[in-house]
Parts: sequence; structure tokens; C-alpha cells
Amino acid sequence: MGEKRKKRKSKEKPLEPINAPEKRGLGEYAEKVILKNSSPERKARILLLVVLTFLCLLPFVGKPFHIDDPLFIWTAKNIQANPLDPYGFNVNWYGIEERMADVNKNPPIVSYYIAAVASILGWNETALHIAFLIPAIAVITGTFLIAEKFCMHPLLAGLAALLTPVFLVSSTTVMSDIMMLAFWVFAVYFWVSGVDNNKFPLLLVSAILIPICALTKYFGMALIPLLLFYSVFKRRSVGRWALFMLLSVAVLAWYQWETHSLYGHGLLMDAASYAIDAPSNFGRWSLPKLLVGLSFTGGCIIVVLLFTNLIWSWKEVSAGAALTVIMAVVVASAGSIGTYRLPADAAARWIAALEFGLFISSGISLLAISILDFKDRKDAGSSLLLLWVMGTFVFAAFVNWTTAARSILPMVPAAGILIGRRMEQRRSLRKPVCLRQVLIPLIGAAVVSLAVTWADYKFADSARAAAADTRDKYISKGHNTWFTGHWGFQYYMQEFGAKPFDVRLWPAPGDIFAVPRNSSNNFLPHEEYVRLIEIIEVPQSAVVTTANSKLGAGFYSDVFGPLPFAVGKVPSDQYRIFEVIR
Repeated sequence: MGEKRKKRKSKEKPLEPINAPEKRGLGEYAEKVILKNSSPERKARILLLVVLTFLCLLPFVGKPFHIDDPLFIWTAKNIQANPLDPYGFNVNWYGIEERMADVNKNPPIVSYYIAAVASILGWNETALHIAFLIPAIAVITGTFLIAEKFCMHPLLAGLAALLTPVFLVSSTTVMSDIMMLAFWVFAVYFWVSGVDNNKFPLLLVSAILIPICALTKYFGMALIPLLLFYSVFKRRSVGRWALFMLLSVAVLAWYQWETHSLYGHGLLMDAASYAIDAPSNFGRWSLPKLLVGLSFTGGCIIVVLLFTNLIWSWKEVSAGAALTVIMAVVVASAGSIGTYRLPADAAARWIAALEFGLFISSGISLLAISILDFKDRKDAGSSLLLLWVMGTFVFAAFVNWTTAARSILPMVPAAGILIGRRMEQRRSLRKPVCLRQVLIPLIGAAVVSLAVTWADYKFADSARAAAADTRDKYISKGHNTWFTGHWGFQYYMQEFGAKPFDVRLWPAPGDIFAVPRNSSNNFLPHEEYVRLIEIIEVPQSAVVTTANSKLGAGFYSDVFGPLPFAVGKVPSDQYRIFEVIR
């Protein structure tokens, strides 16, 4: 009997019921802190999320400016000189000098934040990235606070949101996405709290945060229908709370009118028309576009895939595995996804097809748990989460001109909460979930997400390194230097004294012309007019990439491929240096 008791004690303890008495021991304590809500360690759990977010992002605070970062930084520099006219200057972003008001499709709040930070800390990368740790931490903290209302595992929801590729990569930029999401989660938190408890001061706070969110990134306007629907579902009628939403609408209407007065067209509706009217590589409402949207959803929030065995039965897991294999075989055999051609190399083609199948299964899993959550509960919380996920998906997959990880980002907090809620439902039918079972998928998610973040860091660093090499070899020696391509490469080339190529002009013989292979808005000069003198090669992350058309990775736009990130043999980034001869 004694030996049997010892064996029982040595076994790992399952998660205790929510109302069970506390037990001593490090294992039980850790389990309680990570998975339980009704415990006195609430502050410790929030602090844990803050520390983990900080530690995950700290290695990347020196990341070079990247993708659309320059647009926000140039706007911030103009704000310091002309605070009431943020877009009152010209920029060459599409091969011709244009007004920033016509180029930048983002509202100005992030640039005002950058301008304020830079006035104190300067314009260097580390200072600005450290400042952007604040909104990143706010996103995860806000996710925890919302999760407390909707599930019993708020820390698990926060960790699941944190350990996603889309959150970590987006948090290493100075673009508007993370700050918008920070205002979003707190607007949701205060509105839900106000509606649930009939607290008008909380509704007022949310009504102020909603337009701030929308003027950080225009997608924040989606909060208005989302929270209106939640309120009607909760209250079963329209009450005085609706008046607070009118405040948000009034602020956005003022912004539309004010920008129309300044720039000749309202920037709010201009951005909306650009997102809708610009052509898409995969069509608009098409099967390839749907599949690409699912691929980006599943890859960007891959933590859902890693929790598969905890949120689905083995029969359902088997069906998902079969779908992955079928999709991989079909895509590999076809050799293309919409307009995108898979790699010619057989091994690379099958890897890309398998990734596509896995990501699609993961994306379907997330959409399915949001639907089943509403089907099983049919309450205001489940309706909020369903519309949160589905609305973001429809916008990212079909409405926006391109499917990009940044468009998937807003559904991350809802995804973390849904994982927790789904596990609660599964635990009511199955044996309790053990700490070890939860840590394994979280560790796996951390490994994948940090690897993708590191790959994007290397991609950003290649542009700065190539620009510095061009400066040392040509610009500093008096050569008149031009370049095409944009993103971070344009920022650093201009900082070092090179000029962006203008299609209305042509460099003189003897000028230097730099062309990156892996960038946007590129222009390759005809070989009759230039002579290739050098190819600068910058090594990338060995096996993961966020932007490589050959491997199908298009984290920032599906123009580069149908995967948010890809695994394979990643080639070095190339920057071709030409001398103009005619």
C-alpha cells in the first residue's frame, strides 16, 4: 500500500477544478499561476506577461528600420517642424516625387508619438524600438484583462497571443499596427466593462479610445460595428450607451473634414478606397484568395496548430491531418497557387506545398473554434469573439488589396482567448489538462515565433548593410549615386546621400545605380544603358524567411508569395550595383 501511494504522488497532478482548495508544491503552484484565474496571484501573472513580452522583444531593439517604417519616420520629422500639417511634404516612394498626403495611407498618431520620443531620445533605431515596447506590452496586458471576462485561463490567453509570429515581428517595427492594437484591446475592455456593469464613465473612456485607435490605423474603425453588435446582443436593445459611440463617429468625421481642407481629399475615405480598389494578385472573391487568407491566418497565429491535440478530438485531428496532406498533394501537383508558381526544385516545391497545407489547416482550426464557441454558448462574449475573428479575416483575405500578416494581427488577442475557452469546453468532457501539456505547445510556439522574428531582423539588416557598403565604396568617394527599391533600403540610402530614382529623369554617364533584388517598387535598368560592376550579397537567416518569392514567403504582402513565412534554404539578399554608360 505504501509503495502504491508513493507512485501516485510521483505522478504529475492534473489541473485542479476551479473551486478546489489550494495545494502546496511547486508544480501545483506553477500550474495554478499559469492556468487558474481565481487565485491571489493576479498581479504576478500580469507581471509575468510584462516581463516575458519585454524579454522576447529586447534582442531586437537594434533592428534597422524596415518596410514602411520610413513613411512614419519622415512624417514624424515633418511634424516636428509643422505639427499641424503632418503630410505637408513630398516623397519619392513609387518612382516619382508625390505629396506624402497622396502616398501615406496611414493616419498620423504613430508619427506624432515618434516625433515626441525622438525629440527626447533621438532618431536612432534602439531608442525608437524601446519606445515601441510600451504598446506591445499594452497589447498583451489588455488581452489578459479581456480574457479575465471571457475565460478561466487569462494568462494562457495572454501567452498564446504573445507567442505568435505576427505579434513578435510586428512589435519590432515602428509602424502603426501594434499601437493600433493596444488602443483596440483597451477600447474593447472598457466598453465591455461599461456595458456589462452599466458604467457610463467606462463607456466614455472607450468612446475616446476608439477614434484614437482609428487614427492610429484606419482598421480601428471596425471597433464601431463590433462593439455596437456586442452591446445590442448583451442588452437586447439600444440604450443610452449608443450616445457614446456617436462621440467616436463625430471625431472621425472631423478628421475626414479637416484632412479634406488641408489636402484636397479626406484621408479617411481615401485610405478605404485604396484598400478596396487596388488590384490583387489572387483576385478578390476567389478560391485562391480564400486559401491564401487561411494560410496567412494559420501561419501568423501558428500557436493554434500547436494546441491542436488539446482543442480537438483525435478524430478531428486525423481529419485535419488528412486535409493537410490532400492540400499539399494537390498544390504540389498543380505547381501553382493562383498566379504564384511554386519552386521548380522538387524538394522546395513539396516543402512549400506542405507548409501551405499546414497553415490552411491551422487557419481553418481558428475559424472553426470561433464558430463552435458561438454555437455552444450563444452569449454576448462568444458573439464578440466570433465577429472579431471573422471580421478581421474577411478584411485581410478579401477586402484589403493584399493579404498581409499586418492585416491578420488584430485577431491575435481573440485567438488567445478562444484557445482558452475551447480548452475549458474540452476539459469538461475529457480528463484535466496537465501543466506539461500546456507548456509544450507554448514552448513550440515560442521557438517558431522567435525564429521568424530573427529571420525578419536579418532581412531588415541586409538593407542597412548593403546601403552602408554602397556608401563606403561609392557615395563617400564622390560618385553620384541613385537607387530603386524602397522600404528600409530607401531610408538608409537617402540617409547616406544617395537619391531615389525618378522615372522622369535619367542619371548621367558615370553615375552609380543600385538595385536591390528583394524589395518593392523596383526598376531594373536596361542593359544597354548600364554596366554591372558589383553584386553585394548579404547572408540571411539560414532556414526561415519572411520575404522571398522563390520560397513563397510574403509576410508583408502576398505579392511575394502565399505563405507568411517559409522554411527552406534561404539565399543571400543581392544588391546589384551598376555604372551608367549611356
